[in-house]
Amino acid sequence: MTEKLVDAYHLAKVYHLPDGETVEVLRDATCSVMPGDRIAVEGPSGSGKSTLLTILGGLVSPSAGEINWPALGKRTDLQPMQIAFVFQSPSLFPPLTVLQNVSLPLLLAGRSTNATARAERLLDVLGLAGLSSKLPEELSGGQAQRVAMARALVVRPKLLIADEPTGQLDTRTAMVLLDVVLDQLAETYSALILATHDGQVSRRMRKRWSMERGRVSTAGEGGG
Repeated sequence: MTEKLVDAYHLAKVYHLPDGETVEVLRDATCSVMPGDRIAVEGPSGSGKSTLLTILGGLVSPSAGEINWPALGKRTDLQPMQIAFVFQSPSLFPPLTVLQNVSLPLLLAGRSTNATARAERLLDVLGLAGLSSKLPEELSGGQAQRVAMARALVVRPKLLIADEPTGQLDTRTAMVLLDVVLDQLAETYSALILATHDGQVSRRMRKRWSMERGRVSTAGEGGG
């Protein structure tokens, strides 16, 4: 039986505010991610989607519950090669060119051989080849978001986690980006979990999780 990429039980996350109050943003979340999964996480702003994604990816620890990555190893082994992120804000490094930004994860992982060539190929596939020498400040919001996606894909992650990756894109560009992402991940049978408000994006996923006030329901199934 194929090992799970993520296995989470009864996760909770509580933040303690400076005034002494507490805010529970994730409540009793139980879920799992398998190789090849395509999961959309839907819900209103403030429902806990971003918190759930960062915990599933090992960036944030839950306040309660248990999470493991059976097929990926320990939490310290997850980045940059096993799990890749695309955040709502592109988070590109300002001093680096587009090409350098996309190549960076491979360089940090000690895999410099062909790093530039792979980055160039992804930029070309995403229609960004002409921007390789540009700095982030010279990009539009949508261009920066696509560069961030290229940076995540360059490592061939086992799991790609994306938080509103098409939020700054028009519908046509969003669908083209999603096509590229799904094609790239299919090559390695990698999983995708993304938070989105876009119904067209959700319908492209095979599973649809819904969130409301920190609680997650994993019952929904979408199309392919």
